Amino acid sequence: STTVDRVVAYPNPAISPSPLEPIIFTRLPDGALVTIYAIGGERIRDGLVADGAGEVRWDGNDDEGAPTASGVYFFLARLGDSKARGRVAVVR
Repeated sequence: STTVDRVVAYPNPAISPSPLEPIIFTRLPDGALVTIYAIGGERIRDGLVADGAGEVRWDGNDDEGAPTASGVYFFLARLGDSKARGRVAVVR
């Protein structure tokens, strides 16, 4: 499939996500991009690319490598003109 409209994020809520226990975005086509935003709209993490298994793993860190705070985050999955949005909660 070349659309991202079936994307699912789990676990949700994520308890202390880390590189060993990431948030996984699945049901994505190979090469789809995922961007994470804070509730206020600021970009938190960019450049996450789906692998051949259709997954993106987010360790819960921002672009600087710092752990994100507890809260609700929005994600945007996209590939070409196909876009999907969702929410994921982080609990620290």
